[in-house]
Amino acid sequence: MVVRLVSKAYVIVVICLLSNNSLASKQDEKYDYNYAELSNRCQIYDPYESFNRKIFIFNSILDTFILRPVTKGYGRFTNDYTKNRVDSFLSNIREPLSTVNYGIQRNANGAGKTFWRFAINSTFGLGGLFDIASKFDLKAEPQTFGNTLANYGVGQGPYIILPFYGGMGARDVMDPLVLNSYLNPAKYPMHSSFKNVLLVTSLVHNRDKIMPFTDYVSKNSPDAYIAIRDATLSERESRMVYPEGFKCPKVNK
Repeated sequence: MVVRLVSKAYVIVVICLLSNNSLASKQDEKYDYNYAELSNRCQIYDPYESFNRKIFIFNSILDTFILRPVTKGYGRFTNDYTKNRVDSFLSNIREPLSTVNYGIQRNANGAGKTFWRFAINSTFGLGGLFDIASKFDLKAEPQTFGNTLANYGVGQGPYIILPFYGGMGARDVMDPLVLNSYLNPAKYPMHSSFKNVLLVTSLVHNRDKIMPFTDYVSKNSPDAYIAIRDATLSERESRMVYPEGFKCPKVNK
């Protein structure tokens, strides 16, 4: 019940943020933003930076005292081979999510490839522990509903940092909160306990993958918030496919 209420609240917040950016100029007038088009990609728009920084500090404290120590232990006691098996297994579970989103995008090629990737890797790949499908040149970019929205011309929107989940564009907020589960048929038959194990495993494994980057940022960047924000949004935007003629929205100043 609590999760549903929180999810509904975030839906309202996201709709408001995507539909009306006039509040941005009033909230953080000391920041200067440029949301113009750059190489057909929207530049970073962070009108709620002062609030985002507070959540960033909160998440950083949780990471420092909980997630990072656990991840350090994971990295110390697992070798590269084991990490590759975990990565392949987690990626395989997300394949049906990509299939559904490719279907919504009316991309038959992507939907077909991700369907067969899941079928082949789940059987011949021992439940997804091994990526056999790639050997048959069955490769496709993973998709979420955020990718689908971009496919239909929705820009990333203002940058938002959520407690526990981290930062992302407003367009992608509902992916980790709700849609990555609801739009993934592979998770329907899973017991809640197994889903929780998957969630924790994914958190720790993904944290381990970015450990070198975050360690470098903490040691060398004068502003960790800016460095992580820019890297997160730039990496995400590099995976977006916008419709032909797409232009970034104008922001009211």
